[in-house]
Amino acid sequence: VADHGGSWNAYTGNEETVYEMDIYSRYPDVAINTLYEILTDSIISEENVETSRDIIHREVGGKPSKVRQWFRLRGFGVNGTEKAVMKLLPGVDYVCEGLRTADHITRQDILDTYERYYVPENMALIVVGDFERAPMLALIEQTFGQISLTPSPRRELPEPGLPQDYEQETGTMSPLLSNDAVIGILYGIPGFWSDDIFPLMVIEHYLDFKISEEIRINRGLSYSPGVWRETLSKFGLFSVYADVDLDDIDEAMDIIKSEVIKLVDESMDGELLEKSKMKILLQNVQGYESNSQFADYYASDYVYFKEKGYFEDIEAKIEAVTPDDISRVAKQYLSLDKGVVIYEIPTLTTTQFY
Repeated sequence: VADHGGSWNAYTGNEETVYEMDIYSRYPDVAINTLYEILTDSIISEENVETSRDIIHREVGGKPSKVRQWFRLRGFGVNGTEKAVMKLLPGVDYVCEGLRTADHITRQDILDTYERYYVPENMALIVVGDFERAPMLALIEQTFGQISLTPSPRRELPEPGLPQDYEQETGTMSPLLSNDAVIGILYGIPGFWSDDIFPLMVIEHYLDFKISEEIRINRGLSYSPGVWRETLSKFGLFSVYADVDLDDIDEAMDIIKSEVIKLVDESMDGELLEKSKMKILLQNVQGYESNSQFADYYASDYVYFKEKGYFEDIEAKIEAVTPDDISRVAKQYLSLDKGVVIYEIPTLTTTQFY
């Protein structure tokens, strides 16, 4: 692949695994044949399993010791955000109780997973670029078309229950040593099948601007305040946060709560609503400038396509968001009584440690 000017990568998300090749369009046969061989003819030996296990441990920051694992399973080293996620998503193992490790995965586990999920009905082959359609289809038929048809697996994706309480959370010896804190509010939101995601996208950009303006620009309390949103098919998470000095925790938290209350009680200023929508639309325009970016777009939306039969027109959905949508969604999901307040305060400062 490299000899033909190409590159390759693979990653596993929460609900999918993606293998990708980016190669000069004159050599599609190299990409298709190599990708086909990787997926159908890789040798899953005990030795290769151990090599992969070591790679995984390096990617997650090293293999956790038994001592660290023992402490983690008893609640030590769990930060406030992880505790809040567990509280908001009961019945979903979105956060592992123990430290992430590949220790207990066997070669047979890998073979069983491969046989279950690596079947044609569970695959999508996405090809974007300068190629002739008929030869490309013939090449795909000669390769991927030879994989035996087997039943597609049932994918029982977890759906969280209702939280029992929304009490604030702090870390337990996490962070252990630091000179500042991370504070914020975490909410549970619906998954990407819900149309409420589009008003939430606008709210995300709006609150990110308001929090950054007030906490960083006007008062200089934080270097990187903001908002993050994680959305899966059955559920999502929405967080408003800021990193602050220990002396500024209360002031910054009051600002975060104040901006959320304004949004819920007074909705959103019409001018800022339009600016937030335009920001999303312009980012989407800038986001797809190469064949690989278009392929990523199709890959990321494929689950939706398979379920609905079409790709969602995100731009049209964003343009259609109204002030009433913002008001309704904010009240439904982002009221203070529906979020978990998080204080991630260090156990020791550097000075205290010395």
